[in-house]
Parts: sequence; structure tokens; C-alpha cells
Amino acid sequence: MAIWYNSDISNETRYFLEFIAEKFQWSDVSSDIIMNVFCDNLKIEFCDLLIKLFRKVKKIITINKKSITINYIKLALGLPQIHYSQGDIENWSTLKEWEGKISKFVSNQCLHQVKDYKTCFRNVFKLLKPGGEAAIFFCLKSGYVDWLYKLIGNPEWQKYFNGKSPEMPSTQFKYIPVSDYETMLQKIGFSVIECKIEERFIPFKKDDIISLALTYFQMPEASIEIFKRDAYNILMKYFPQNPLKPGTISIFLTVLLRKPEH
Repeated sequence: MAIWYNSDISNETRYFLEFIAEKFQWSDVSSDIIMNVFCDNLKIEFCDLLIKLFRKVKKIITINKKSITINYIKLALGLPQIHYSQGDIENWSTLKEWEGKISKFVSNQCLHQVKDYKTCFRNVFKLLKPGGEAAIFFCLKSGYVDWLYKLIGNPEWQKYFNGKSPEMPSTQFKYIPVSDYETMLQKIGFSVIECKIEERFIPFKKDDIISLALTYFQMPEASIEIFKRDAYNILMKYFPQNPLKPGTISIFLTVLLRKPEH
């Protein structure tokens, strides 16, 4: 599970879709093919919201590089308007059948583990037909991961660390200025409508965030309550928000792109 989603995922996703629909003036989509990169978290309900917002869309193609995920969402969602396919946004051989056919490419919270963003965005460019548009939003640096590593590095708790690696953005420990992303996108050939990096406060329920952290440790029962108090105090130290509404601050990238007509 990615650990920078807030507790109201559906509303955040709906806001993203409504934002890009207004920004790009997406209204009549009856002749459009929309491609969506689907992540493993079904709570995001991205496909459901796509269908609700774009009821008259010609086709939605949703891809994931894991066949087990594709088979699962087919069974779980069962939306006949959507074509599910195994595809890796970094591997052109899995995407080439749609070259130049995609009207709109959307991805929300799913590209954080891409290893080669230049290849990823170049493939998006090749997928889009002339005049096609792309809207992409994902985490660059997870505040939750930062907090978790502070706990793992604490001598008091390090000895109980179970070695489990948390899911994190590929850019978690890198700093890449927004100008570098914008330059890369322009060199690929995109018209960049918007490219911004922003911090967002991600609220969690106190019990949920502490319980999730505990899955990375194996400790005596007698130490658990002490760990919970320490974990919460560290959370409040580094992310001093309302004590009744704990959370972390993560960094996100939003890009809105258009492939030129000629």
C-alpha cells in the first residue's frame, strides 16, 4: 500500500479529475480513447470515477504491469466500458498497439516508482495522438517514509526492525528541481501547460498510522505501548499540526501536457 494517500482518497481523486476536466475543457469525449495507469490500491476508485465523469467516452483503457492486478480489478470492478490490459509505461513493447491512438492520458498517484521518467514520458508522448493531452499526479517524496526511517534509525527501535522495505517513490532520496522536469518534457516534444511541485499535508487517523508503522517491527508485547508513544511524539516533532489530526507532509508533482498538432 502506498502511504501518502490521505484517509479520503475518493474525494481527492474526484477533485483531480474535475480539476483536469476543467483545465483542459474536457466535455464531449464521445470520440475519445482515455488511457489510465492503474495502481494496486482499489480504494482510489479511479476507474469508477472516470466512468461517472465521462459517461459518453468512446473507450477507457486501463493498464498495470502486473497480470495478477489486471485479473483482480476485472473481477472486482467488472466495468464493461473499460478495457483492461497488462502494460508497463516504461516498456514500449507492451504499449505499441496504442501508438498515436490515445486522446487523453491520465494517471493519479501511480507513477511514483517509475525508474526512468524520461522513458515514461516519452512513451506517453508516443501513445498520444496529435493534440492529445496528459494529466499526471504522483508523489516525489513521502513524509510517512521519512518518519518511518526516523523510527528505524532510532537505536531504541532499530534492534526490532524486521527488514521489511516500505513502498516509496523512486525519488524519495533525490532532489530534482521542477525546472528539470519541465525541460525534459519540452525536449520530448510536449507543450507544458502546467508543471508544479507542491507540499501537501496528508492526514491520518492516529491509530492507523501507528499500526502501519508497527508492521515494520517485531518487538516484545511489553514494548509496544512505549513504541506507540515514541512514534507519535516523533510524528508531532517533525510534522507539528493539530494533535487531534496527525499526519505527514509529502511532496507531489503535477504535470499537464499537450502533444502539438503538428
